[in-house]
Amino acid sequence: MPEFISVTFPNASTEIEPIPNASIDPEYLVRYARNLDDYGYNYTLVPYDSSSYDPFTIGATILSVTKNIKVIIALRPNTLYPTVAAKALATLDQLSSGRVVVHFIAGGSDAEQAKEGDFLSKDERYARLEDYIKILRRAWKSDETFDWDSKYYQFKQFSNRVRPTNGTIPVSVGGSSDEAYRIGGSLADIFGLWGEPLKETKDQIDRIYAEAAKAGRPDSDRPRIWVTFRPIIAETEDLAWAKAHKTLDALTTNRAKGQGKVPADAPPPQNAGSQRLLDIAARGEVQDRALWYPTVTATNARGASTALVGSPKTIVDSLLDYIDLGADLISIRGYDNLNDAIDYGRLGPNRADLPGPAPSALLAAPLSWPTEIRSTTDQNPAIMMKKTITSHSPIGAGCQEVKPGPAPSGLGDEDSYNPTHRGYQSGISELEQGVANYEKSTRLFYLDPNRLYNDIISALAEYETLLRLERHRTRAVTERLRAAEVEHPDELMQIKYSELEGCNEIKKRHDRAVEEAKDYCAVCDLTNRLPRDP
Repeated sequence: MPEFISVTFPNASTEIEPIPNASIDPEYLVRYARNLDDYGYNYTLVPYDSSSYDPFTIGATILSVTKNIKVIIALRPNTLYPTVAAKALATLDQLSSGRVVVHFIAGGSDAEQAKEGDFLSKDERYARLEDYIKILRRAWKSDETFDWDSKYYQFKQFSNRVRPTNGTIPVSVGGSSDEAYRIGGSLADIFGLWGEPLKETKDQIDRIYAEAAKAGRPDSDRPRIWVTFRPIIAETEDLAWAKAHKTLDALTTNRAKGQGKVPADAPPPQNAGSQRLLDIAARGEVQDRALWYPTVTATNARGASTALVGSPKTIVDSLLDYIDLGADLISIRGYDNLNDAIDYGRLGPNRADLPGPAPSALLAAPLSWPTEIRSTTDQNPAIMMKKTITSHSPIGAGCQEVKPGPAPSGLGDEDSYNPTHRGYQSGISELEQGVANYEKSTRLFYLDPNRLYNDIISALAEYETLLRLERHRTRAVTERLRAAEVEHPDELMQIKYSELEGCNEIKKRHDRAVEEAKDYCAVCDLTNRLPRDP
């Protein structure tokens, strides 16, 4: 069964809308992590470079506010001694009940490694990584003290009492060099690849499997294959390609301004993976179904930069092509980090489109991906009990139809001042309490809790959509005002409130979500009234 990976970021800065010197935004980080968890992503990567935040601290924060998602800690061997890393990773793993993975970065750039005092050659860095993985595995499994004496690490009588929850922690390795294939194939549980055309991806997978066979690993123990893409998705093909070119314009402009991931005059990349991507990009912009390479050249192939462009069906078909090759870990992240993660949930396919058995428990398979809020006419136990709901239910009572009135205090009103937000949030709060009560009494009422909770996630997805529409509307008004250089308050009000004509549609969508909340709370309330078993 394929699983899905995202990447978590600690603030709202993105490649298309960078925020210079942005610091950690704790509320944003928590919201980001919970969205990934709610939408059913299986993993999230905490990335690392010489100027980034500590991945262990960010990872611990994510694990503390989520219930299901696993955290992949990116780790460079030069930054932490292996005996210390073994305990740090196992500590996180115990605290999260076994939700930790480690992804090793041997280091593809001499200049980047030198920034943190690492002056080994590329071949030496991979040899050191081989030692590192072997030390971790022994530290996690050995009941005896042990010594180590190699070119890169020396210690005596090390004993580790901090063991991973499941006996070990999955180890991931990435790269496109011969040494990466050898070490990953022989030692790794997961091997990470960047998005390349199907033929090249198949060639790399064959190389990895061949190295696993050389190391004596049976087919059942070969590394899982992880492939990374940057999907640019919209409701239709035309909208997706328009979005793609807008994204490319932003990447190009930001790099020219010195705000991109790499300077405009940066030299060609040193690592094999980036060199491969640039060589492939030179063959043509679009390859296979929807693999788009201008984003690679626009960023000098810095990191994962290969886009997939298209409608939900096109994206799904493209991903299935890679799953057919043997990739069962698919990383999808966009260029507008949080909003794209939400869009993948809102626009993507139902999990039934993916191979494998239907899940029997909530979030046991990748991405719920609800396409829209479920209709209130659906026949299910919650809807059948709608008659029990009184018209004066407090849920959503604060949501009034938005009409032109006194001018607000400013264009950038916070979400907490949005009546749609206030009313719906109160509904969600009551809904969550109702679900908690419901779970205590499921033995008395025959209703599938997994479906109920999935419907709640759908309602939350609708809520996220409402907030996005409101933000985009406000941003559009602001841009119009700036373009017209409007200064007179009357003109400002006129333009501001001309945009509110479309707000009734937002209100209708909100009302549908609130009706859902009423239905579910009614079920929860009734279950609490049922007689208890003696």
